[in-house]
Amino acid sequence: WAIYGIVGLAMGYFTHRKGLPLNISSTLQPILGDKGVNGMWGGLANGLAIFSTVGGLTTSLGLGVLQISYGLDTLFGIPSSKLVQGALVVGISALAILSVMTGLKKGILFLSRLNIGLAAIMVIAMLVLGPTIYLLGLFVQLLGEYIVNVFSLGSNTFANYPEQQWPNWWTTFYWAWWISWSPFVGSFIARISRGRTIREFIIGVLLIPTLLSLIWLTVMGGTAINIELLAENPGEAGILAATKEGSERAMFATFAAMNIGVALEYLLSLVGLSLVVIFFITSCDSGTLVLSMLTSRGNLDPPKSLRLFWGVLVGGVALVLLLTGGLSAIQTAAIVAALPFSVVMLLMMVGLFRSLANEPPIK
Repeated sequence: WAIYGIVGLAMGYFTHRKGLPLNISSTLQPILGDKGVNGMWGGLANGLAIFSTVGGLTTSLGLGVLQISYGLDTLFGIPSSKLVQGALVVGISALAILSVMTGLKKGILFLSRLNIGLAAIMVIAMLVLGPTIYLLGLFVQLLGEYIVNVFSLGSNTFANYPEQQWPNWWTTFYWAWWISWSPFVGSFIARISRGRTIREFIIGVLLIPTLLSLIWLTVMGGTAINIELLAENPGEAGILAATKEGSERAMFATFAAMNIGVALEYLLSLVGLSLVVIFFITSCDSGTLVLSMLTSRGNLDPPKSLRLFWGVLVGGVALVLLLTGGLSAIQTAAIVAALPFSVVMLLMMVGLFRSLANEPPIK
């Protein structure tokens, strides 16, 4: 969220404070000047943002489809196959296009509220049905460890372990994935943050989502860890083995290992599957809206034809990557998309600091 906050704050400031279009290039105005923003360099920055957003969205859609496909197999016995995965990409893309066509205050808002409600139900259910006391204690412990170690973890490049694959396919991949998402998430939160002070923006974008993420990861991950630790043979409760076969299996394996009865296990799995579906629909529709804004000179209400075009394009790219290269191709797409935009992010910070330094003092 710090990554998203950088882009969102810069775009929100230059759009709502300086009256510039909601484009990545607008944030570079103190560096490039008006001529540069509207010229080749500004166009290049916007182009890199579009490339990054498409890469991030296709990564999300591809990974989501793998988990949804496995969930359908677990709950309804529909075998996971390339055909099913392809159909899911088409279906999710179609629903995302339908949502984005209805506008921000209808489809996207409705699905977002539904998402939050289901996520809250899931967390409460896991907290009550799982190891409640352990999870409460773990949350306090992890919160303290995060505060103490956030800077060392954030600067760890695993330089002493160049041959290990874990940092490459987890730490590096996730950081790259977040950077590739930053143009779209940053643009989206900038659009809806008009009238907020910088302090309010930072609290709303940085602290609250981080706290909610910590709660979610503590409850979901902590439950799985507790089950594995307390197994008759630690590490052999089935969750670890399922995760090694594919990360998309972890959530459903955790529900199965909780020993809460067939009915509750099925219900939790159904809610979990619904959450994954809706999360990726909301990601795709929001991303499609932002892509449409970025390619219509920062228009906050872009034409529906552009929304349709980008919705179809993102779905098509995700489909090709999934059917031809699988998970490794999807992860590589995120990293490739993020690398050039990381340079733009550095320039955005310079531009923001320069402009803020010229603001009149508050009396």
